[in-house]
Amino acid sequence: MFREVEEFLEASRAAQSDSQIEAIFAKSIEALGFDAFVAWTDGTEGIELPGGVKSDNFPEDWLSYYLDRQYWSVDPIYRLGVKTQHPFFWGDPAFTSQFNPREVELMGEAAHAGLQQGLVVPVRYANDRPGTVSVLGGADPGKGGAAVKLHNLAVYFYGLLRRSSQRRSARGSEYAGCLTQRERECLLWLAAGRTDWDISAILGVSESGVRLHVARAMRKLGVPTRTQAVAQAIITSQIIP
Repeated sequence: MFREVEEFLEASRAAQSDSQIEAIFAKSIEALGFDAFVAWTDGTEGIELPGGVKSDNFPEDWLSYYLDRQYWSVDPIYRLGVKTQHPFFWGDPAFTSQFNPREVELMGEAAHAGLQQGLVVPVRYANDRPGTVSVLGGADPGKGGAAVKLHNLAVYFYGLLRRSSQRRSARGSEYAGCLTQRERECLLWLAAGRTDWDISAILGVSESGVRLHVARAMRKLGVPTRTQAVAQAIITSQIIP
């Protein structure tokens, strides 16, 4: 086993939350020259992980923009990622040469946001929807054995998130601390009666970013409305109005 993978697994054993696992993974891929990632499971309504969790450290404005426009419906990387079982590079000419004009436009927008190249690792489990981990950055994933190391790291990372999600589902409730700080802040201001516009101004993020954080909190808490999300967060002592 690669040293980087051993160190990731060792550090993950002490993790108490998905956020800590994500931070450990981010540090592991950073050592290989990559600084962004997204993990998802193919869903009927877009991108999600089992149990309603999605993991990423993408630029927030780009992710909000992407989700608001439902770009996964035209994203060639997303679509290939849920179909194939083999890792692939974003910049592989055999892949990019097949893009249609709309896909070329989308990838141009992604490049403008700083997402220019990376490795996509499909992850499959029996009786589960297809999963994918994308790792992005300025380094060339084809050099120095980085691709193989990233492949291994991505598989373990996704597996840890999947196990965590299954444990939460089995318990039927979320553990305290599952929400990120930003998600708790958004719910706290919602509890105070503030609008998305108000919250965006207070926190210094876009309105679509606020909606994204609230939607994530709703999925994590397993509730269909914002009102229930606030109530559940208060009940589980994750926010104190």
